Amino acid sequence: MKNTKVALIVFSIMTVLLASCAEKEVEKNIEKKISQETQINTQADLNLETNQLLENMKGVTETQRAELIALREKTRLQSQDLTKESLRMRSVLIKELLSTHYNQAEVSLIKNKIKKTDEKKLNIFLEAVTASNKILGRENRRRETDFETMYISHDFMY
Repeated sequence: MKNTKVALIVFSIMTVLLASCAEKEVEKNIEKKISQETQINTQADLNLETNQLLENMKGVTETQRAELIALREKTRLQSQDLTKESLRMRSVLIKELLSTHYNQAEVSLIKNKIKKTDEKKLNIFLEAVTASNKILGRENRRRETDFETMYISHDFMY
């Protein structure tokens, strides 16, 4: 009985260690891919590449391709509106910061509004990732994790 408990504990520890090693390997692979991604420096670069990838994508039906293009356009429009809103709020924030009548309460409120707007934009993007996987028949795979969302393109946010 005691040996069974020890074996179970050892097995549990080994499982956790193996999972940790696998996660570190995935992180290492992602970091390598990101460091090699030197052609994408602006949102325009990303848009052009996305268009090319969608046009040349193999193994998808025309219906899937059309759904992905429609999803991309919907996501782009939603993000565009939020980007405009965020830029306007940033302008107000800068003006308030440089004002001789600085108001800490207003600055705090604007900062929170910017944060919420950028979170909405990120959520729209992440929902589009989930929808894309569904269109491509990947809806049964493990849900996206926080680990995966850490590597969202910086250009997407600004």
